[in-house]
Amino acid sequence: AARRKRLAREAQLAQEKQAAEKAAREKKLAEEKLEAEEAAREEKRKRKRAEEKLEAEKAAREKKLAEEKLEAKEAAREEKRFRKRAEEKLEAEKVALEKKLAEEK
Repeated sequence: AARRKRLAREAQLAQEKQAAEKAAREKKLAEEKLEAEEAAREEKRKRKRAEEKLEAEKAAREKKLAEEKLEAKEAAREEKRFRKRAEEKLEAEKVALEKKLAEEK
């Protein structure tokens, strides 16, 4: 009877040990799964930040190009106005010279 009791106790201890080992394995797997999920979330956040940075850089480049285009357009308009004024001035001087020559004759 004592032997049976001892064998039953050993069997119970073995079962408890197996259950504890199984619980420890399951806990470790759950922790590893959580770590993997957190790493995946962090990687996703990093990718999103990188994409946002690229988009911001692209928007900045496009804005700069638009500003440069606008400045070039304005410079061209100013150049056109300057040339027109110069031509008008030359024409006025030509008319004045022709008038002066006509008066001298």
